[in-house]
Amino acid sequence: MLTPCQWSKIYEFLKEQPNLHTKSEDKCRKFIEAVVWMARSAAQWHLLPSECGNWNTVYCRVSHWSDKGIWQRMFDRFANNDGARLYTGEPPPRNRTRVNECDEHLYGERHFGGALISVVKQYRRVFTRYDKLAQRYLGFIQVVSSFIWLR
Repeated sequence: MLTPCQWSKIYEFLKEQPNLHTKSEDKCRKFIEAVVWMARSAAQWHLLPSECGNWNTVYCRVSHWSDKGIWQRMFDRFANNDGARLYTGEPPPRNRTRVNECDEHLYGERHFGGALISVVKQYRRVFTRYDKLAQRYLGFIQVVSSFIWLR
């Protein structure tokens, strides 16, 4: 699920986190891939495939990392801090006689918003908000956003 480049960046980040056990790289990768699977599938926790680990262990770890702010720090680390403004104006049709003002740069960034929505749709758990607790939902938003920035 994760490319070797993505995993190396994530694992380096995880090793820098205080009080986080990352000695077994295979177990860490298995956990992160289980989180990605849950984000993409939006399945109930008990339907997590057994090769991804015990569903209750994964759920508790996701919750714990969310409470500790690990997902937030991961997002902060990988997010592009340029920021993107959303589309505020649309250029007029070419055959219009009266031309309204339009910021062409902002119109060009409109694509960013549309592309972001289409990428987030791939992660059903975030797009349809299956999590009941706001803290868990925010954690998944941060995880998914981090993966999007790592592309």
